[in-house]
Amino acid sequence: VEKKLDLDILRLIDFAVQQLPEKLRNDQLAGEVSGFVHDRLRGYCLDRGFRADEFDAVLAVHPTRPLDFEKRLQAVAGFRSLAAAESLAAAIKRIQNILRKSGTGAAGEVDPACFQDQEESRLFESMIEAANAIAPMLECDDYTEALGRLSELRATVDLFFEKVMVMAEDPGLQNNRLALLSGVQSLFLRIADISRLQ
Repeated sequence: VEKKLDLDILRLIDFAVQQLPEKLRNDQLAGEVSGFVHDRLRGYCLDRGFRADEFDAVLAVHPTRPLDFEKRLQAVAGFRSLAAAESLAAAIKRIQNILRKSGTGAAGEVDPACFQDQEESRLFESMIEAANAIAPMLECDDYTEALGRLSELRATVDLFFEKVMVMAEDPGLQNNRLALLSGVQSLFLRIADISRLQ
């Protein structure tokens, strides 16, 4: 991190494990070493003033490059100071709970033809616009700019939850709304799991 070397630590660990005599290798070894590295990285980041929930938000999406981890961490720390941060973190946590309880996980493709409320259409359009806007930012690891852009979804997400019954009686309608929420969640998970922020 300090020397700005963009190394993939997981690939290095896997390579190192392969150099060991076969009797010293096991299926858990790479994971154990990776866990050790993340524990040390946690201490390093907390010593530098980052908060534990910020670290956990980034760790949840499993970045394998420490330099990339650092950039995501800085972005999350900056995001938490935005006016929309608390509301969006709560909304993403709510989305995760809804998806978990529904048992669908990833609910498939969104079908705009199934929308019944204008808030569904607005959220879908906002999601597509945001996805297109952050794509070039993610290409160059500009996570701070990307989270800033995603924070603009706050009002649309809040309005959706205020006006739309996600768990509709009609299974097709329900699944389409779950897919929409899953799409919103996945945008944030490309950077970090902001639901971890306290």
